[in-house]
Amino acid sequence: MYYSILRRSFGPLLLFAVSVAWLLLQFYPLLVTVTSPTAATTTTAATTTTAATTTPNSVAQISWKCTNDSEIRRKIESADNVIIVMPAKAAGTSFKTFATKCNNPKAKNLGFSSNIYDRKVMKEILTNSWDMPLIIPSHFWVPSQLSKLLRNASRKTLIIYSHRDESSRFKSATKHVLTSWCQGAPNLPIPEPRLKFFDKIDGNNCYLNENKFIDKVLKPRPWEMQMSTNALLTCQSYHSIEEYAPNMIFVDYKNATKIQNLLSEKYCPNMTSTFHDSTPKTIKLYITREEDGGNVLLSDWMDRKMPFIEWTLQINDKASCLVKTRQMEDALGSCEGGFLDAKSLPRK
Repeated sequence: MYYSILRRSFGPLLLFAVSVAWLLLQFYPLLVTVTSPTAATTTTAATTTTAATTTPNSVAQISWKCTNDSEIRRKIESADNVIIVMPAKAAGTSFKTFATKCNNPKAKNLGFSSNIYDRKVMKEILTNSWDMPLIIPSHFWVPSQLSKLLRNASRKTLIIYSHRDESSRFKSATKHVLTSWCQGAPNLPIPEPRLKFFDKIDGNNCYLNENKFIDKVLKPRPWEMQMSTNALLTCQSYHSIEEYAPNMIFVDYKNATKIQNLLSEKYCPNMTSTFHDSTPKTIKLYITREEDGGNVLLSDWMDRKMPFIEWTLQINDKASCLVKTRQMEDALGSCEGGFLDAKSLPRK
């Protein structure tokens, strides 16, 4: 009888107590994590450690070494083929012209697209002719494609990277785009009709308002302007050099003539370099200043403003591992012959 009375009196209370205890057990870990500074620190530390372990840790490192004509000649002689890599405005057109003339006639049209990894039918290189192209120049736009080449190229393939400092490259690319638009070249579509885009066209002289130049050209960075050195030579690219140890040299683009002459010794002895400035000399581009309405040559405007353009317009936003690019540029600039060997050595 007493048991029945107790069950009726305390049964609901006992059920409530059991329910609360169950809920506390379920949510106790969460409460501890939120309220405990120690737990929060531990969680953060664990997250940081996990992130660190997923970052690639190279087993090798790049050793930059100046090299000379004799060593480059030896590398060319021992190579089965040569692939010349560059961003936009780093002697690419010159190298393509040279390769077209230097390669066997049956192979001259192979591999000369803007980017060899953009080709829809890559097997053309293997099936079009028994005579293979021995010199293949190609622009590269993104580091993932450069990484593919560095990973898959054989040890008997010599890779030559034609380098140009980004400030110099950007100025050249800007001039190239505006010159093409001034001429009405169809291969680089203009953002609006030519006669509307330019404030004035007087024969071979084209005038562009300073504000429109910034808003329609410098900010969007169309065509060759965005295909930059610092967006190509990224952490991924340097990691690929370290990990895959390609047979690779870097050369200043101004030494394109020297490289072409060395290549011709093996592949086309009767040919000379084709390196030249392809920008038409008759076209003059002027920027009309907002300050006073005066007209200045594009080249003068870019020379004056370039140090400010790079950080105000943040043109290196896609860059990474710039420290390695600058180390490479310092090393290349110190090389008397203008050639830099990229060696992958075990990390100590």
